[in-house]
This record gives sequence, structure tokens and C-alpha cells, in this order.
Amino acid sequence: MPRTGPSPRLGPQWAEAHRARKGMVSARWGRSGTSVVLAILALTGCTQTISMQPAPDSNNPLCADVMVRLPDSIQNVSRTDTAAVGEGFQPVLERVWTDAQATAAWGENGVVTLVCGVPEPGPVALPCSSSGGIDWLVDSSDPARTRMITYGREPATQVEFDRTQAFGAAIWDAIAMPLQAIPAHKTCETASE
Repeated sequence: MPRTGPSPRLGPQWAEAHRARKGMVSARWGRSGTSVVLAILALTGCTQTISMQPAPDSNNPLCADVMVRLPDSIQNVSRTDTAAVGEGFQPVLERVWTDAQATAAWGENGVVTLVCGVPEPGPVALPCSSSGGIDWLVDSSDPARTRMITYGREPATQVEFDRTQAFGAAIWDAIAMPLQAIPAHKTCETASE
């Protein structure tokens, strides 16, 4: 078995040199290790994490298919409505980190949030709209935020957005393709049946 310390046959000079070299390595590693830790802290300190709750069916593999296809940013523009823009409007909503499975958010402070795996809605009195091949139940009862839930897809996906900071049409355009990973079994036309 190899020895890890100085050999008694090499004398005290070698042992002293070995201890000095071992101390230099430890000090050098300590400085570089501290640098690495500080760099990681600096990078993570700049990223925002939105706290969200996972949906009951968030571990559904179809939600995983949706999550990997979601865009990194949403071009937050409207062809028709520019008067509804609030203070601090962000023309491009960058995706930010969330802390729950099958969730996503875009924009500072979660202007747009998405949760996959919510229960499929039953009969409701909400208006049903189609955009980009996705049918949505739209709840605009809150004056500040709009809530949309996919209709006819299981698991369902819920999207909420701040009406003063985002345009529904821009959101629909950005996430329609990824949501098609969940097959439709009903449409808005069958919502009243």
C-alpha cells in the first residue's frame, strides 16, 4: 500500500518541503474554490424565480412534452391594441425560472404564467375561443388578470397574464404550437353539448 506522508528515509528537509507544498496546494485550491462559489452566487443572484404551485397532474408525460417546447421569450406586441399598455411594459417577455414542476413564467414578476396538469374543466359558462388550433375557456372577470384554460385537452393547461402588461393574442401565438403536444378530444363547437 503506498504511503501518503513523507518517507522517514528522506529526512527532515523533504518532510518540511512536503508540508509547505501541501499548504500551497490547499491555499491555492481555497482561493480558486472561493472564486467559483462567488461566481455561482453572482450568476444565481441575477436570475429571478417565480414561486408557483404544481397542478395535480403535473407529472403527466404530456406536460413534459409541452414544457420542453415552450418558447424562451414571447414577442409581446399586438397588431390592434396599443392603448392597454401599462407602466413598465415589456415588449419582449423573457422566460424566467419557476420552482414547481410543469410550470413556466415569462416577464419580470411573472407577467405571464403557465401551469400544465390542471383538471380538465367541465361544463362552464365561460366563453370558448379558438386560436392557433387550441381552444380556450377565457375568464376575464378579474380586472387585472385574464385566466385561460385549454378546452378539450387532457391534461388541461392554465395560462394567466396581467392585462396591462401582456396581450392575449401574443401569448396565444407563442404557446399554441407547444400545447398541440396534448391531443384534443373536444372542441369549442362541442362545448355547449
